[in-house]
Amino acid sequence: MQVHRRCTHLPVAIQLYCRAYCSLLQAASPKDVVLLHACAHNPTGVDPTPEQWKEISSVMKDKQLFPFFDMAYQVCSYKFSLSMLQSSLS
Repeated sequence: MQVHRRCTHLPVAIQLYCRAYCSLLQAASPKDVVLLHACAHNPTGVDPTPEQWKEISSVMKDKQLFPFFDMAYQVCSYKFSLSMLQSSLS
């Protein structure tokens, strides 16, 4: 198994650089597994916005990527809600 780690956040602005993130997803092979952190316990502490989740979801659907969500500490972020995640994936 190959593991690819990429920096796709802007630490000064504390936000996700969604264009770079989606570009990396576009470079993935169909059926690749992508580890996604569903809330701010990820290494960056940055949550995608609802609009960014929709963009990420769209790219993953188009590329036939398999999302694997790590939601171990979902209560750590007040910004995350399951309904937000569900709506972005539908």
